[in-house]
Amino acid sequence: MMVTRRFLVFGAILSTLLSGCGGGGSSTVNTIAIYPTSVTTAPGSSKAFAYNISGNITNPAVVWSVQEPNGGTIDTSGVYTAPSTVGTYHVVVTSVASPTLSAISTVTVSNSGVVLTVSQHNPIAQPSTPISLAQFVTVTGTTNTAVTWQVLTPNGGTITTSGTYTPPAVAGNYVVQVQSVADPTRTDLITVDVISGTISITPTSISLRAGTSGTFGYSLSIQGTSINTVNWATTDASGNPVTGQGSITSAGVYTAPSTPGTYYVTVSSTAVPQIKATATITVTP
Repeated sequence: MMVTRRFLVFGAILSTLLSGCGGGGSSTVNTIAIYPTSVTTAPGSSKAFAYNISGNITNPAVVWSVQEPNGGTIDTSGVYTAPSTVGTYHVVVTSVASPTLSAISTVTVSNSGVVLTVSQHNPIAQPSTPISLAQFVTVTGTTNTAVTWQVLTPNGGTITTSGTYTPPAVAGNYVVQVQSVADPTRTDLITVDVISGTISITPTSISLRAGTSGTFGYSLSIQGTSINTVNWATTDASGNPVTGQGSITSAGVYTAPSTPGTYYVTVSSTAVPQIKATATITVTP
């Protein structure tokens, strides 16, 4: 199996919004910035943060933390979960390569006013294929549930006013901001993981006697994710799952049914099930 991997950082480079304004001189200053720099959210809710590192630092890895001991939690991808207690807290992002470099965002946890909720911070899409991000967003606490959208990653695709995002043709992760119209302090980030790839199955056709077994293999080339696993299934000719037409294991070993006929098996990418290949099995008595 061939797998092409790309190292991804949740906080994609937001150079348009986050790059510092430099003065004259030839020296390069290493900086780190966090986005958003301040946000308001409800107790127990989740918000996503992103970052930008500029200068001579080649390792983009960072560590996320919360300053206050009971100020909520944040995972390695920058998704913060607020505590149940209202108050003001601080999210910190620190460079792994240069631990003296850090940036802080102020989080106000409030149980009143507008609540903007994102149910999926990391949806998956295919290059140039539209996806609705509005399906992941709800606004409560106000009669004005309208939101605005903005693609933050430079050359990161386009988004309509209704929240339909069209990613670029290049695999990668792209950051989109959603913001409440009723209360602009209520914002969140959605990082769309754009994944492309190809998969093939071998052999593409095989003949088996009823009740006997045969083994299939595959070759997968995928960009935009480190998820390189696959799923096997008995299917129709179009790759849609069906039952009662033999069985196949996770290792690609197919056992033919007792009834002669033409059957199909499909191998698909776990990350993007639309990336798939199908083989034909002719079952004889």
